[in-house]
Parts: sequence; C-alpha cells; structure tokens
Amino acid sequence: MSVSVFPRRAFVAAVLSGVTAASAIGLGLYGGLSMPESQDFGFSRGVKWAAQDGERLRGFLARALEDDRIHVTIFGHSGSAGDAAANFDLSVERAEVARAVAQDLGITTDRMTVQGLGGGRPLPKTDGESERAYQTRLSRVEVILQMRK
Repeated sequence: MSVSVFPRRAFVAAVLSGVTAASAIGLGLYGGLSMPESQDFGFSRGVKWAAQDGERLRGFLARALEDDRIHVTIFGHSGSAGDAAANFDLSVERAEVARAVAQDLGITTDRMTVQGLGGGRPLPKTDGESERAYQTRLSRVEVILQMRK
C-alpha cells in the first residue's frame, strides 16, 4: 500500500513544480500581466475627474506602455437616473476623455476598444448607501488591461 502512495505523491509534486515553473515563465513573458486587470475611475460631475482619479488613470494606463501586446478596453458609464439617451451620451463622452488620456500617453488607437454604456451596467447598491452616493459612484469609466496573444 505505501509503495503506491509514494509514487502518487511524487507525481503530484512534480506536476505542481511544473505548473509553478510554467507560471513563472508566463509572468516573465507577459510582463506580469497574465489575467485581465480592471479598475474604475470616477467623475465628480459631467466629464470632470473625481479627486485624483485622472492621475490614477494615467498611472494605470502607463502599465500598457510596458508591452505592445497589452490591449486597453474603456467602458464609459453614467448614473441610471434621468434621461437614458442623455446618460448614454455622457457615458460616451467619459469614455472619450479616458481615450484621450491613453493617447496622450502614447497608446495607439489600434490597441484600444472604447464604448459608452450609459446606465446599462450599474454596480450593485451597497447597504445603507444613499441614492445620491450611489448615482455618484456609477459615474465612472471602467478600464481593462488585457494581454493579447
């Protein structure tokens, strides 16, 4: 019985070692970006960045400059209250503001996908959150960095 257990343990250890080594090689090849990374950047009103979010966005997008295979996806969002058409237009404007930041950093348009979503993909409301705070939190761009193969 113990003879069959030892080879199984050795096999599992070898497989885990191989997976660990492959992961390390993958991180080295892809510059550390093996899974899509997403962050939200808020607006205080209209297309004016909230607090330090414009600078945070610049720092996040700078990671895409490390490798030409990194694709940037930008989704503009708006609140869900009010006129749906106006909210959609505002979400497009917000996405375009983020695109301009990316282009200023040197990210080419062929490495970007930009889309306004209006209030169509709202975040979940948290317990005890006022409607005003919730609508403010919805005013954002979602930026995703993903490695292309």
